[in-house]
Amino acid sequence: MKLMHVFRAQYSPANIRSGSRFYRVFLVCVLTASIVSLIRIFTEFGDFNPKKRFVSECETCWGAINQIITAPVRENMPKPDTSLSTNIVAAKHSLGGQALKLPLGDILMNLDNAGISRRRQYHAHRNLDCDIAIFPSKDRPTKSRYNKESKNNTTTYFFKFSPKGRLGNQMFEFASTIGIAHAQNRAVCLSLSSELLDYFELSGFVKIDWKESADWLEVMEIEWATYDRNLMELPVDDIVIDGYLQSWRYFYNARAEIKKLFTFYPSVLVKAKQLVNSMWDIRRYPPNSTALIGVHVRRGDYLQPDRKRRGFTVAKRSYFLRAFQWMRDALKDKNVLFVVACDDTAWCENYLSGGDVKTSIPAPAEVHLAMLASCDHVIISTGSFGWWAAWLSRGMVVYYKNFPVPDSPIGKGFNKSDYFLHSWVGLE
Repeated sequence: MKLMHVFRAQYSPANIRSGSRFYRVFLVCVLTASIVSLIRIFTEFGDFNPKKRFVSECETCWGAINQIITAPVRENMPKPDTSLSTNIVAAKHSLGGQALKLPLGDILMNLDNAGISRRRQYHAHRNLDCDIAIFPSKDRPTKSRYNKESKNNTTTYFFKFSPKGRLGNQMFEFASTIGIAHAQNRAVCLSLSSELLDYFELSGFVKIDWKESADWLEVMEIEWATYDRNLMELPVDDIVIDGYLQSWRYFYNARAEIKKLFTFYPSVLVKAKQLVNSMWDIRRYPPNSTALIGVHVRRGDYLQPDRKRRGFTVAKRSYFLRAFQWMRDALKDKNVLFVVACDDTAWCENYLSGGDVKTSIPAPAEVHLAMLASCDHVIISTGSFGWWAAWLSRGMVVYYKNFPVPDSPIGKGFNKSDYFLHSWVGLE
């Protein structure tokens, strides 16, 4: 009690007012700091509605970004909508002032009402490796807008896809980019290091020479296997399209050119022919009266636990037996010979081979693809590799319709009518 009495006496307001200058300055500093802290707390956390704060901040970002994007791009960009039902907003990654340091920033579109999840973005992409290009018609210029000596002064804008995945995925990305480019009278740029140049002749490309580095706009797809009409009306600029783009609708109007571009090198075709001949007994199956049916079996990585959790499936033996019989019934006036290409030779030998079903020996992916595409008709299981074997073939196609698992992570981005052609037959 005595100590408390001494403390109160020593530090009472009266003593402070009459005390040294130090105590007066100290008290002012403490009060000032307290007031500033309270102001910051109420400013930072005063609004407890994250959606409202998000839209408000994005409106500010949109106004600033609009000042720095180019006029042609601005004319084609969607305007922001502050309603939470539409959610078209602009920002970088953190939604803060630092977002405006990039030349174009990011535009995040079609956000979920509750979660602020990114659906499509536009942002700057620099120094791309572009060596060759294909134009929508022969009279298009062979110079980009960065080449000042272009003869006819016609500005050409380019599309380029961002390669991801293996052969089948990259074929989708390339074909869809060609279709998207042709719909908008753009050229398609490709690097000489592209894997596709190792397997396909890809005739019609023109050498291009970049005179200076450039900022490219990058556009992300909404879903991996759902046709997005907005990709057919992109801003007027050089654009990188990022996504798997797995829908035949993107390149339907350019399908004749796509088939021409996907012409295998003669060396690949020779190896594919050798595979077929090793399985074909022409005395039992005369070429003139035999329908050759290619069968693709995808297992391998699709059996991994993480793939299963994401919704990938493998076709069961019962599906292939049903598909075999469907082809036999559809081709009653012919002999049929099934040639199987797979990534699990042992499984195919044990469960499918026998009689008119022959399993190919292991071979490089491009050789198996060329073999399947050369067949009269095709049966596919799952995956983009088999899809392209079916699309490049010239006859009937049967596909496994229990792919992917409904409502799975990949199933949510899958639209059956956008992925499978309507003329194809789905079986379980």
